[in-house]
Amino acid sequence: MSQVFVPGILQPFIDDVPMKGALAGHEDTTEVKPGVRAFVMDHIADVERVLQRAEEVGLTFSGAKSRFGVREIPLLGFRCGPYGKRVEEGKAQGLQAIGACKTVKEVRRFLGALGVYRDFIPHYEETAAPLYALLRKGVPWAWTADCGAAMEGLKEALMAAPTLKELDYGAGAEQIFLTVDAGPNAAGWVLSQGSGENRRPARFGAKTFNEAQRHTAGQRGSSTRCGRRSERSAGMCWVLTLSSRPIADPL
Repeated sequence: MSQVFVPGILQPFIDDVPMKGALAGHEDTTEVKPGVRAFVMDHIADVERVLQRAEEVGLTFSGAKSRFGVREIPLLGFRCGPYGKRVEEGKAQGLQAIGACKTVKEVRRFLGALGVYRDFIPHYEETAAPLYALLRKGVPWAWTADCGAAMEGLKEALMAAPTLKELDYGAGAEQIFLTVDAGPNAAGWVLSQGSGENRRPARFGAKTFNEAQRHTAGQRGSSTRCGRRSERSAGMCWVLTLSSRPIADPL
């Protein structure tokens, strides 16, 4: 199944199998049958191919849980559609109700619930650092003002989270950017695509430094981490920026 349909048609996520339709703005609205537009017929053909292949290999789906031909789907706390992927409002509101933690277990539970949305939150690890510090072995429990500020900062960032758009690697796709910055305690990055006001974030990331890494100069540390990220897409043309200055093109 994967060699034939992934990632062109299917994009599996754990036990969910979203099936792609026409790209937003690329729908062919020509009618190929009365009341049936070309892009809808193309999608129906894809669905038929996938179901036929599933039958051949003995794969089954839940009919009650399957939905076809929809513009938007809920997916494990996200809403996915032609616009991209965004945080489901109900999930974000639920996290707002969590108060100050009283135990390490409560901190771990909060970070676990929030962690699935870390791609949406700029500087996630740096903001959450006071909370992660409480999880270290041998650290005495103390819910400080910094811990409270970190929790509230993460909640606010989640409510203001942008819509993320998957990167387009196809022919004629817009330029992809990897933008990185680093401070004394952490480095952050964002993948985006497009130009000017139309540049769309695809995901955010961050990493806090350990004691040894904190002795490394900020720019040297961030550029090292950039290289590790870019290796995953070797052969693609990227623009890499460090502190908003272009330093390499392409990788």
